[in-house]
Amino acid sequence: MSQPEIVEKLEKLLKIALPFTQESEVVYLWVETRKILDRANDKSFPLLRFYADWSVHTSKDRITPGIRSIMEEVYSDIHLEITNPGLLIGRQSKIVGFMYMEDLQKEMYSFFQKYRVSSDWVNNNDDWIAFISLLVRVLANQPINKPCTAIRQFLFYPTKEGCVAGTVMFRNKIEKYERFSFGNSY
Repeated sequence: MSQPEIVEKLEKLLKIALPFTQESEVVYLWVETRKILDRANDKSFPLLRFYADWSVHTSKDRITPGIRSIMEEVYSDIHLEITNPGLLIGRQSKIVGFMYMEDLQKEMYSFFQKYRVSSDWVNNNDDWIAFISLLVRVLANQPINKPCTAIRQFLFYPTKEGCVAGTVMFRNKIEKYERFSFGNSY
């Protein structure tokens, strides 16, 4: 299947599915997105690869360099927050961008722009919230195991509609903490 055919499939999905209502639509979007990235050998969208890979595994044990890099940045910010409370206030941290899925939103918009796929929905608040609410449900209880040297496990867990919650379990305590839990509502 050629790249234009994959783009056509994505366009068809977006035309009939927006706003997303089914987890299967979100998974299909990731599968087709990954196909485009692989066919183009495009390494410039690490978060898209990360989520595409994660969404199709019940437990992520094979860690790609992209996953490792993202999780190392997340850990670094968590470590700073625990050891220097308040230091990250007013700064955009990796954990906040990851938790609120702001970084994903920016990268997804750029990807769709680059490959000429309808992208307006990514910046439409209702469509985006519908998408990430389903994405979190897809990823819930699908841990990423040993994503980097400092993290034992990263996990989203089930929560109420329109919310995201997760835990980062450390290999070694940071001060007295064995884990860092986070949550957000949309």
